[in-house]
Amino acid sequence: MTNNILRSKGFTLVEILIAVFIISLLAGVISVSIKKVHIKSDNTARLQQMEEYQNAVFFMVRDNGGPAGLASWDDVWCIGVYPSGKCSFFNVTNWGNTDNSPGGLNDHLKVYLPSLPTLKPFKSSAGKTWNGPMYGCGNYDGTTWVSAPSNTVPPCTPMLKYALEGDNQECGFPEAVADDAYSGVTYCILPVPYF
Repeated sequence: MTNNILRSKGFTLVEILIAVFIISLLAGVISVSIKKVHIKSDNTARLQQMEEYQNAVFFMVRDNGGPAGLASWDDVWCIGVYPSGKCSFFNVTNWGNTDNSPGGLNDHLKVYLPSLPTLKPFKSSAGKTWNGPMYGCGNYDGTTWVSAPSNTVPPCTPMLKYALEGDNQECGFPEAVADDAYSGVTYCILPVPYF
């Protein structure tokens, strides 16, 4: 009888290991869910800021009678201010440089959006840092946005380029098109027609 009383007071090693396994399994499932919710919330914030940028660019382009601040098709400028001077990892000349010069793109936009929001940066699974949106020109060929040869001068359709964290994300606007694919990133192009 003494053996039965002592035995009922504790758990066996197998019972403890099963409990630890179940708890770790649940923790793994919950952490994946929390990461997905975090990404979804960050992307929703980015899309809200992109809507502000879209409206500001629309009014800027409309009031200027065409795409402002673009010398050629090769010009793609960052919107906002970034410590590195670039809003994406691209190292192409005029791609993703910040135009903070007096009378530059950011000055034009501040008339319509006094406080240029800076999007929260994130790193793709390939280790590339994505900071904020870019403004440029392009033409839609029915399936994707394309640039004309570099010697072509606008008029063209102004567009905003931005990135969302995660593969195959919705670009958030009916007229937006998912463009280049990068590991862990959905790269979107949003046209801003003004005519």
